[in-house]
Amino acid sequence: MTLSNTLTSWRKSLPTILRRLAIALAVALVSALAVGTSWLMHRPVGYSGDAHASSLISPDFASGFDVAWEMTSAELGTDAPIREIVNVDGTAVIFASSLASSDDPLSGTLIGIDASGRTPTVLWRHDIHNGNMNLLIWEDSIVAGDETIRAADGAVTATWETPLPTTMRFGYYANPAVPATLVGNVQPIREGSRFVQVTWPVALVCAPTDTRYLYVGPTTEFTCTAWHKDGSQAWSYVTSTEKDHQRGPITTPAVNGYILVGHLNQEYRRYDADGFLNLADGTYTRGDTQDGINASTLFPASDGWIGTASSDPYWQDQEFVVYNPDGTERERTARSVGSRDWLRILHMTCWDTTGHIITPTAEQALETLRSEEVSWAPLCTQPPTYSETDIGFINGRPLMSTNEDGSPETDSYPDDSILASDGSLILYPASTWTADTSRQAVSLSQPLYSAPEGVLLSNLTEVGAYGATPLYDDLLIAKPKHPNSSWHRYLGTYPHSDTVLMGITPKRAG
Repeated sequence: MTLSNTLTSWRKSLPTILRRLAIALAVALVSALAVGTSWLMHRPVGYSGDAHASSLISPDFASGFDVAWEMTSAELGTDAPIREIVNVDGTAVIFASSLASSDDPLSGTLIGIDASGRTPTVLWRHDIHNGNMNLLIWEDSIVAGDETIRAADGAVTATWETPLPTTMRFGYYANPAVPATLVGNVQPIREGSRFVQVTWPVALVCAPTDTRYLYVGPTTEFTCTAWHKDGSQAWSYVTSTEKDHQRGPITTPAVNGYILVGHLNQEYRRYDADGFLNLADGTYTRGDTQDGINASTLFPASDGWIGTASSDPYWQDQEFVVYNPDGTERERTARSVGSRDWLRILHMTCWDTTGHIITPTAEQALETLRSEEVSWAPLCTQPPTYSETDIGFINGRPLMSTNEDGSPETDSYPDDSILASDGSLILYPASTWTADTSRQAVSLSQPLYSAPEGVLLSNLTEVGAYGATPLYDDLLIAKPKHPNSSWHRYLGTYPHSDTVLMGITPKRAG
């Protein structure tokens, strides 16, 4: 009898239940080996980069993701869920809180982490219980309520007598329920974030001068007060009510220390800028134009403002008008490109080689309009022709994706996607816009695409992570995506069940 016949006879002689048990054991063994192999493949490798702080990522991530390290709640020093992760002057600052949403009163713990070594080190912890407010990222510090906290060591460098207001508003005064708002030189870190970036040495707060009235009308007078980072007052400004139009700061980026001051144009239902407020001393300068400038069409250059004007009532013959930071007109030039090109330049975002957002001079912006090329920055994104927010172009190249049949097609990506420093990669955000324009985490997937081709390269879920924030160009701080299956966790699958924070680095060769 041959060996194969012997095995066949032996197998047939086993009771059916034993054969099924053998099969089940074999499947379980293979599954366990697969899980174990997965854990070995994703075992933390440690961080060994140069700790270059950046909002962009290294092109080396094209090779995929490796887990540099993991942190548990015990190591982090809090059992509260991690709500946000931000980069403050090269220090990873974690906001952990049991709050259900950003609308709840602010209460939680700020934790500073040094991630420059092979494994992370907790530098400091600071509990905050100061009611409703934003967390202001201000140069090398965070302002939380009535305290200025230095990110490098957690030291409280100043205590404010009057905490900054509880709400910031991205637009003109219109909400009577908001008695005081941060305006002008602030910008959100991301939609729905509690963290707000202060982009000038003073923070400007405006409130109705007479607080007896809840209604904010066209003649309401506002008092604006500028504050230093140490909580001291810099200056105060009272808005005017000329021609029954309340004039107050309009939320725009500061240009060389000036922000726009204007009023609501009832006829066109828009906000017109007719003056400029100096953030250094609070002085007001009226602009050259008497009719006001449509604030939504002004491009804030680094050395002034660019707007469009026309003597033709049908806007057939337009000019670009360049204003100095204080609103005085500097030059005019004929407009030689289409309106969509102007909108693309109006919503353009550019970075320097260190990964910091930069603003072009007026001449550089006009050069880009004329040539449709960017020679003054290594990386720029522009929206598609049908949007003002998404990313449709990188360095003038239209972005693509691969459709179901494998062929390429023109596409766009969310404007809070994370880009590679050379524009070759796009890391998709872990959440996306919904139809009602509210931000929802509809997916914990965070895929990585090549640009501009839009080919899927990898996904953070492959190493059990999502919600990544760039700290260094070669290190992402992310949250763990724990497996749903209890037996996966029991067998030690990746990430571990007690992991609350992860460091992600480019996949190493081999």
